[in-house]
Amino acid sequence: MAVWDADKNAVKRDLDQFRKDKDRVQRFFDSALQLGYFLALDRARASGTITMALFEHEYRRYYDALLPHIGEAKKVVPHIRMALDRLERVCHEGRDRRRIENLSSAPDVGNTKDAIHVLQGWLATLFGNYLKFYGFVHGTPFTEALIRSWAADSWDILQTRKSEHSMLTNHDELFQTRLMEL
Repeated sequence: MAVWDADKNAVKRDLDQFRKDKDRVQRFFDSALQLGYFLALDRARASGTITMALFEHEYRRYYDALLPHIGEAKKVVPHIRMALDRLERVCHEGRDRRRIENLSSAPDVGNTKDAIHVLQGWLATLFGNYLKFYGFVHGTPFTEALIRSWAADSWDILQTRKSEHSMLTNHDELFQTRLMEL
């Protein structure tokens, strides 16, 4: 669906004019990747690189462009729920098993690994969508810092769990350490 514009002809004329200068277009997209699309757009407006009509159009268009991606990300949520339900079922089966001679005599550990693998895939898909949104708004340098922060915080949580001799302790506060600084 096209976004609303007060003067569609002005937007078309301004966009055509903007596109004539390939270097200017490239500089804008480089800026958008570095700063995020909204800040790059605002800077282009402030510097006179784009007109107010084009600024308003692109502002609305950016939000419009995000909407289908949000819809795609929302489709992942039920799959995450189903993967968690599958893992829960496997845990109930393992808990309720009456006779276990050894790990290979029961399918529970293999089923648990499979269920975790499925969950991992859906979480990675959701995280990929999150990075897309984050990068669009904040730019690539902040997105790179975010990825490094997630990795470092995850490492800290693992090391804390190792020192506590338990992989099941919660340490969500460690995720807040670096992420809240971004």
